[in-house]
Amino acid sequence: MSQSSPDLPVESRPLPPAAESRPLPPANAPGGGVPLWLTMLISLICLGVGLSVSLITSRKPEPPPVAVPSAASSAEVKKPAPTPLELAEQGNSQAVDALEKLAPAERSIEQALALSQGHAAVKRLALTHLRGTIAKQGGTPDAESTKRLVQFARDADTAREVIGLFATLPGPLGPDLLYEFSTDKKIQPELAKLAEQLLLNKEVRPKASPALSLLLDLHDATTCDARRPLLEKAPEVGDRRMLSVAVSYIKKTGCGSNNRQDCNPCLRDDNSKVLRTAIAKVQGRKAPAF
Repeated sequence: MSQSSPDLPVESRPLPPAAESRPLPPANAPGGGVPLWLTMLISLICLGVGLSVSLITSRKPEPPPVAVPSAASSAEVKKPAPTPLELAEQGNSQAVDALEKLAPAERSIEQALALSQGHAAVKRLALTHLRGTIAKQGGTPDAESTKRLVQFARDADTAREVIGLFATLPGPLGPDLLYEFSTDKKIQPELAKLAEQLLLNKEVRPKASPALSLLLDLHDATTCDARRPLLEKAPEVGDRRMLSVAVSYIKKTGCGSNNRQDCNPCLRDDNSKVLRTAIAKVQGRKAPAF
């Protein structure tokens, strides 16, 4: 066992090898950490950055400037008051009366046209009021409203609109009115054609009364065998509207290459009573009158 070394002063004791190469900590960084001034500098920088971000995110965007309309644009939006002619065209009663007081020779062409358009506008306003009245009656016009509808349908200014209205009426009244106007020789041909086309519409024809439905079926029948069962129903449901069609079957010519052959041979001899009975019954049964 070796003899221990004598005690030496602390200052003169030799350092261990590892301790000789280890750098000494700075005097102002106790414990060997980051210098205090550097820590404070980093903290100040972070604080400044945080305040800047906070200010940026909390700043509200400025609203876009509101365009204030100028006096010129306001004047453009405001429409000028209608002229007396424009009021007359719209059906204004005072403007129309003023033009009516002028003698026809004193009216200008523009005034005459405005007066005509004013009269048409007044009629359309009256028709609109009548539509409201019919709506209050449940959609089916009473006798007085029906009479007024017929008057409007015979007026050139409102005829097309009213004929279209006939097709929308519930029940058999609409088809009856359409048939009336489709066969009236006093109606303009194009309006009569419109009434006929509406009557044959798939939504309108099913609403026809039994009498009118029988007549329409008879018009569609092209052979004697198709007409005979319809004529057998005529005494029960037919009316005077089918009289002219039934009477036309009495004629024994009109078919064949020379138009001399009988078109309805099945209504002769033993079946002749079918035709005679149908004619006798329908001529005594009144059709709807408008």
